Amino acid sequence: MKTRYLTVAAGDGQKLRTTVFTPDEEIKVAGVIHMIHGFGEHIGNYISTAEFFVKNGYAFVIHDQRGFGEEWDGKKGVTPGYGFFLTDIDDVLNFIAENFPGAPVFMYGHSMGGNIAINYFLRRARSGYRKLILESPWLRLFKPPAPHLIVLAKILGAISNKITITTELKPDELTRDKAAADKLMSDTAYHNHISFRLFTQIAAAAKYANENAPELSVPTLLLNAGNDRVVSPAVIREFAGKTGDNVIYKEYSDGYHQLHNDIIKDEVLNDILSFLK
Repeated sequence: MKTRYLTVAAGDGQKLRTTVFTPDEEIKVAGVIHMIHGFGEHIGNYISTAEFFVKNGYAFVIHDQRGFGEEWDGKKGVTPGYGFFLTDIDDVLNFIAENFPGAPVFMYGHSMGGNIAINYFLRRARSGYRKLILESPWLRLFKPPAPHLIVLAKILGAISNKITITTELKPDELTRDKAAADKLMSDTAYHNHISFRLFTQIAAAAKYANENAPELSVPTLLLNAGNDRVVSPAVIREFAGKTGDNVIYKEYSDGYHQLHNDIIKDEVLNDILSFLK
């Protein structure tokens, strides 16, 4: 597997740390998967996932989202605003189009990245993506904050985008694979900080996604972890029920939040591969 580390310039001048994984052989790739990572994560958390798809003939492109990643130059969990997630996707997509002309491009969003991916397709006028994969999208937390804390988050977020809170997210709630959980525990770039403003904006984007689920028109594979303790499996089921025939829904009854990193990852990744083909 060939690995290229580079930066993509965003519209506001921010440099987006981006990695491109491709097959070793000089072959025409079957397509390009653009990964939109989840909360607290970064490029390094998806190397084994990239290896799977590269082995099957796909290029895999992932960028560190604002507020996340080992080389993020700002405060952890702090972004200028949710909308930058969407415009950054446009900039990385332009990079993909320039470097893989004519190749079909697929978006793959996990957790917070799933929330962002849904909103991208609902809100953007154009899209250069052929299909969409959603894994455990953040449409509501499994344990939502108390109402008074949500109000407090809105107030503090309105004051500043730099006031953060540390979440109680634990690696052993993400995956049943002990080695994978231990790796997350020792990962210094993985973090659980989020600004009150960003949390409020993600919650608002989740509400928008749920209310506009019937408008999601791209061919989509929606994967739900039945034993998820991070986001609500019940709300993902409700979302699936409001979408059209273009959405294929699959639930893994015992799966944990990071299905691609769980003990059933081989089944999950092969299901995604079948959908891409």
